Amino acid sequence: MKCSAIVAAGSLLVSSVIGTPFVKREGLSASDAIIITQAALDWQANTRAVSDFLDAAAAILSVEQEGVTVDLRGVAATALDHEINELQQKGDLENQACAVDTNCQDTVEGFESLLSAKTQLESGTFQSVVDQLTVLTGDAGTNFDSIRTSIDIINNGPSGRCQGVLPAIDQYFSVASNALSDDSLFGVRAIRPNACN
Repeated sequence: MKCSAIVAAGSLLVSSVIGTPFVKREGLSASDAIIITQAALDWQANTRAVSDFLDAAAAILSVEQEGVTVDLRGVAATALDHEINELQQKGDLENQACAVDTNCQDTVEGFESLLSAKTQLESGTFQSVVDQLTVLTGDAGTNFDSIRTSIDIINNGPSGRCQGVLPAIDQYFSVASNALSDDSLFGVRAIRPNACN
């Protein structure tokens, strides 16, 4: 019951937030800057939580032995919550960055890369991670082979975090940093799991 509720909530949130359009911003107030900074740092923290889960799962898989049991369903559900929560930060940064128009392209450094990153996240890469984490909240989270398959897809699949999702998030952070008048977000990146190294 809990798993189906998580899946339903996750699917609803993904479908409602993924297609959120940019909202035009004229100037950047102090409160806007706070929203941008907090959204980026919260998003980075969520990427860390998911990457920590993936590293812990990989460590468990490395000691698979006869008679050893595993149950990642609870921690997978927590990681899924963090992954879905990233949509809120994505929306916050989009709403603070700029609108899709020529004026915005002229005034916001990195806007084209933000459009590219938005396309990357909305083309199924983000949803693929949500889907695989959802799988692990069910019975698959108790089976070594299923866990190994899902973790590999999340990290290195065609829509995986290492090559698709996390670099796209970095582009959001770059645009967010460029929008600020200080260096508070300079060098902020999405946190990679060890598998990305």
